[in-house]
Amino acid sequence: MKLWDWVTLGGVAAVLFLAARKVVRDRRRGKLSCGGDCAHCMQGCGVKRQ
Repeated sequence: MKLWDWVTLGGVAAVLFLAARKVVRDRRRGKLSCGGDCAHCMQGCGVKRQ
């Protein structure tokens, strides 16, 4: 593999790591991934905000 292959692979790995870290942090903090507009939501997740 050439240098640019390793650089690209490292960049993709970094992006995946940061995305996974954000998902885990958001779940621990109780944030919803859907945006929280339950008035028009069809998912039925059970979280209804007033």
